[in-house]
Amino acid sequence: MSGMTDESIGARRPFTGAEPAVSAAGNPQGRVLGCFDEHCRQCGRVLTPLEIALHRKLVNRGATEFLCKTCLARLYKLTEADLDRMAQVFKAQGCTLFL
Repeated sequence: MSGMTDESIGARRPFTGAEPAVSAAGNPQGRVLGCFDEHCRQCGRVLTPLEIALHRKLVNRGATEFLCKTCLARLYKLTEADLDRMAQVFKAQGCTLFL
């Protein structure tokens, strides 16, 4: 056995879901490790799943910070309609980011 008793198990704090990151010094934004920011890193707008998928497809699949469709279009000198068409093509091709 690991030396844990019913008493010591009960004394442990319960898991509440997302736990805070390792330390404030190592993570000054206080973000939860393994999660991503759901706001545009440039303008702060709340992101949709489509915008996160587009950013991951066009910029970096492992990204944890994202741009909204407007800022992404500005970055690539495209229109938002162009990005919508691209998303439809990626979805039709079976890209799992666009499920």
